Amino acid sequence: EADNVVAGQIYTDNPFNGIAAMKLHPLVKATPSIMVLEKAPGTTVDRYFTDTKAKYQAIVKDVMVTDVDGKPTAIGFKNGTSYIAQLRARKQAFDELKSLRRSMEAKQKKLVELSRKWVQEALFGSGLFHGDMHGGNIMIDDNPVAAENKGVTILDFGNAHKLSREQQESVLLMVGAASVQDTNRFLDGFRALLPPESRAEFDRKRAGEGTDENPSLHAIVHAIFYKDGTTCKQTGQRILACLQELQKEGIELPGVAALNDK
Repeated sequence: EADNVVAGQIYTDNPFNGIAAMKLHPLVKATPSIMVLEKAPGTTVDRYFTDTKAKYQAIVKDVMVTDVDGKPTAIGFKNGTSYIAQLRARKQAFDELKSLRRSMEAKQKKLVELSRKWVQEALFGSGLFHGDMHGGNIMIDDNPVAAENKGVTILDFGNAHKLSREQQESVLLMVGAASVQDTNRFLDGFRALLPPESRAEFDRKRAGEGTDENPSLHAIVHAIFYKDGTTCKQTGQRILACLQELQKEGIELPGVAALNDK
C-alpha cells in the first residue's frame, strides 16, 4: 500500500486545485508491516455532511415553525417574541444560512474536481485509479483560516490499481458501447478485462441456452440496454445494472470493472 500512496501523489500535482492525497511520514520509512502517514486535515465527507445538517437544523430551530415530525415548515416565533427580536433573529439566521451555503458550494466544487481528476487519471492518464472512493475515504478541510487549506484529501490506497493501456481501452469500450446501446461491443470490452482462465466460462454463458430459464448474457445485457421506462436511460445506470446482473449469473467482476461501477 505504501507504493500506492506514493503513486497517489499524482492527485497532488497541482497545489492550487485544492486536491491532495495522503502522504507517508517523511521520518518513518515504510516496511511490509508498518506504514506511518501524515495526518490529513479536516474531517471525512460523510461527517462533514452530517455536521452541516446539524448546523442547518440549529440555525433554523428558533426561527421556524415545525410540523408534528419536527420538520421546519414556515418562519415563525414563539408567542411573546418582540418584532425587533424577530427581525434580528431572521437576519442572523439568513446570514448564517448564506455562509453555510457558500461553504457547501465550495466543497462541492472540490469534490467535482476530484471526480474529474480520478476519471482522467484512470482512463486517459497514468492509469492509476482509487478502487475505494467513498465519503469515508475523503477528508474535507472546513477551516477557512487554515494556513495550508488543501480542500480535500484522498485516503486509503489499499485498493488502488494501475490500468494498462489495454485495460483503459477496454473500459472505454464498455462505456462507449453502453452509451450507444451496443451489446456485443460492451461484452467484448468486459471479456478483455477478464483473466484468460475466466474467458471460456464467460464465452459459454455469453451464448447460453437462449431460454427464459437460462438466458444468455447477451440477452440479459440487451434487455437492460433497451429497457422501457426511465430506470436505465443514463449510461452509468446501464453499466451498473449490467455489472449487477453479470454477478448474479456467477460472472466474477474483474477488479478494473469496478471503475465502471463507480
